[in-house]
Amino acid sequence: MRLLRGTIRDGGNWKIQLPPSLFSYERFLNTFLPQVVSCRCFIHIYYSMKMKKSGISIGSLRFQVWKQLILAILLITAVLYLYDGYKRTRRSALESYSTQQMIYASQIVNDVHFKFELIRNVLELWSSSGEIVYISDETLFCMERILAAHSSYISGVTRMDENGIIRVTVPFYEGTTGADISYQSHIQQLMELHCAVLSDAFMTVQGYWAIAYHVPCFDKEHSFRGSLAFLVPFREMFRQLFTQLLPESSTIPLVLGSDGLILFSPHVEHEGRHYSDVFPVGSGELKVADAAFTGITGYILTDFSTFVENEDQSENMLSTIVPFDFQDVSWMLILSVPESAVMRNIAGLSNRWLWGMLAIILLALLYSTLKVRVWITSKEEKKREDIAHLKNVLIRTVNQAQEIIVILDKREKVLYANRAAVKISGFGKEFLDSKISKIPFQGIEPGISEIRKKVFHNGTWSGVCNARGAKNRFLRLDLTVSSVTDRDGAITNFIIIARDVTVQAEMERRLFQQQKMEAIGQLAGGIAHDFNNLLVGILGYAELLKKHHSEDGDVAKSADVIIAAVHRGSELTRQLLGYARMGKHQINRIDIGQCVRNVNDLLKRTLDQRIKVVLNLEEGIYIKGDSSQIEQVILNLAVNARDAMPEGGELKFSLKREIIPAEIIGGQQEGSPVELAVLETADTGTGIPVENHEKIFEPFFTTKNEEGTGMGLATVYGIIANHDGWVDVDSQPGKGAVFSVYLPLDNTDEKDEDEEPWLPERASDGLGHTVLVVDDESTVVETVTELLSEVGYTVIPVPNGVRAVEVFSSDPDGFDAVVLDLSMPEMDGKECFKMLRDIDPDVKVILITGFSRDGRVQELLDMGVKGFLQKPFRLKKLAAALTDLIES
Repeated sequence: MRLLRGTIRDGGNWKIQLPPSLFSYERFLNTFLPQVVSCRCFIHIYYSMKMKKSGISIGSLRFQVWKQLILAILLITAVLYLYDGYKRTRRSALESYSTQQMIYASQIVNDVHFKFELIRNVLELWSSSGEIVYISDETLFCMERILAAHSSYISGVTRMDENGIIRVTVPFYEGTTGADISYQSHIQQLMELHCAVLSDAFMTVQGYWAIAYHVPCFDKEHSFRGSLAFLVPFREMFRQLFTQLLPESSTIPLVLGSDGLILFSPHVEHEGRHYSDVFPVGSGELKVADAAFTGITGYILTDFSTFVENEDQSENMLSTIVPFDFQDVSWMLILSVPESAVMRNIAGLSNRWLWGMLAIILLALLYSTLKVRVWITSKEEKKREDIAHLKNVLIRTVNQAQEIIVILDKREKVLYANRAAVKISGFGKEFLDSKISKIPFQGIEPGISEIRKKVFHNGTWSGVCNARGAKNRFLRLDLTVSSVTDRDGAITNFIIIARDVTVQAEMERRLFQQQKMEAIGQLAGGIAHDFNNLLVGILGYAELLKKHHSEDGDVAKSADVIIAAVHRGSELTRQLLGYARMGKHQINRIDIGQCVRNVNDLLKRTLDQRIKVVLNLEEGIYIKGDSSQIEQVILNLAVNARDAMPEGGELKFSLKREIIPAEIIGGQQEGSPVELAVLETADTGTGIPVENHEKIFEPFFTTKNEEGTGMGLATVYGIIANHDGWVDVDSQPGKGAVFSVYLPLDNTDEKDEDEEPWLPERASDGLGHTVLVVDDESTVVETVTELLSEVGYTVIPVPNGVRAVEVFSSDPDGFDAVVLDLSMPEMDGKECFKMLRDIDPDVKVILITGFSRDGRVQELLDMGVKGFLQKPFRLKKLAAALTDLIES
């Protein structure tokens, strides 16, 4: 009731004058409320007349009147309270919507700034181009490309020279090119300050309103050369912005220039005219435009008539005024929206608005509760899914790992074993839930108890473990055993991670064995060479003794004993040289099966009848090598097997092809498998202790006391190594032994002719012939000199190759032959022969060496050496060789 300024009684109708702040709702109350009050008064008069007829007292009437009046006042108060709330809601809605309009306007202004900044950047980029700065025939073509590239927001490109004359315009319109626009204010500013300028809106010759944006052009000397300008059709630009950014289709946008011209209007015919010439005097549109130019910002409520469909009726509009400027040009943006559109969402607001708000709050609370519950549930489900996914990833990763992974519980029972553990160990999953000690591993070193102590003490143990898996397969594992603890430090599980290093360990063992055997072989070869040199002197002088004494005398007999001893010593050195890989005399394509059969023919006459020989030979297996040495290998292995079976047994020879992985052969992780010939010699004898496996191939190692020389298996090793193969042994005490010889196959179809060593047997008198003897061993030189002098040769001895070259070069024709040692200091036999051959290409040389006929000897024979003798040699062979050489 405090909002009422007063009431006026007029012809039985009530009119209520409301405060100005309620605006047009005064009309609603003045039409709706008097009807209510008039109805109450009619009811009051009706009941007064009725009470009067009925004899009701005035006191009762007054009570009824006051009751009705109080009810009317309460009703009016309730109605006023309701619409006061509605008024406040409306005002808040208008202010809120105006704020939103300000935000939209700011977005539009920012977008306009962005577009003009973009235009400016493009202009500055192209204005520095030589094709634009220097006006030429290329300028038009360049401007056409510019327009094609930026046609989405510009409609034309203009090039003005430094005098304000338009030189080029795209697209071309008659009357534009050559026009002088220097009188325009923004052009004068451009020519004076040499800065970017923006023109006022103008009507183009094409018939649309546009704005010209000019950027100065400078040549290389920074001299002003005019400007490059874009024509911006601002109506199309604003239309696109309003379409994209304004949410209400009923919003009426209006853009005014600083001079009052309408730059954009829903009615195209208004554009380019002053707003005072368009909007009627007293109209709401004119009031809003005047307010904009008087500096008023914010929102204004006025009645619009120009932009409504029925110009005879006006509509209350909410107008938001936003001024903005760009490049010293000020514009006004006015966004107007019908009040009905603003209040659409609150139309029909009544007493139910409280219940609506309460319902909204309750729904919001219910929604929030459900939303939180759903969020919590989704989080829990996501967490469970992540855990399940991580679990699956871990299981797949562990199961597909190449390393052995085994998980035990705290009682050391197997809970999990991955695929590699089953594959490598050979034990299946039937051992799950069994103690690790129950799995039938054999020979674990170190033992499980020792590993357990270290894990309990240190929490982890790492090392290399030897074991035998299923089918007695030897395993060497790089093992790590760790304990798993809970937060309190109590052990809950154990984890075993192991990598199978059996192949690597075998390759390391084989490499170490090979290096050791090579070192021993080099030592043995050197010893054999030096020993052969000594035997030359012994054999030579023994022959001289025998020659100068009667064959029936004691001296001749003693000489025979010496010669026989020399032959035995020579055989020993031959074996040493074979072990030292220096004895592969002849390289032919040989049938290993035939070699085994040849040896078997010999064994039939020499082996104990209680030893049964079994042959299981695959036919057609060939290798490159020396057949006599391969037969020597087979014979040595057979003799070794015979000695291991004093009570008889079975000796089995097996020959087959076998594909061997590349890493086993060369220790490499990649490469194609190689097919090899495998010769196995198996016996049922006493077997070989494991501790002797690494020693049996060493020279002079024997377990036969005084019966063995210790060279049988050493010779086997040297010969096989010289044939690019290797030997493996698998044996345990009491279970016999299996020696496996691996050799490269020869799959060619060539058949080599046997080459007999050049060993002439006839001799003649050496009178009249001169021989140059070259050897660093004085014993050899003296012996050969004595021997050759004995048969009539004139001998010139020299101690080394350098001296031999000097002596020979002094008189090349004075020597009929040269006896040349292979291994000498300073200059070896090969180098000496090459220099002798350079002096005399027809020089006749016999090569002598304490080594066997190996690759070095064959190389010299291929180079032109005429003969070869291995120390120690008989006088007869040396003399025959010289005779044949000289006579040839």
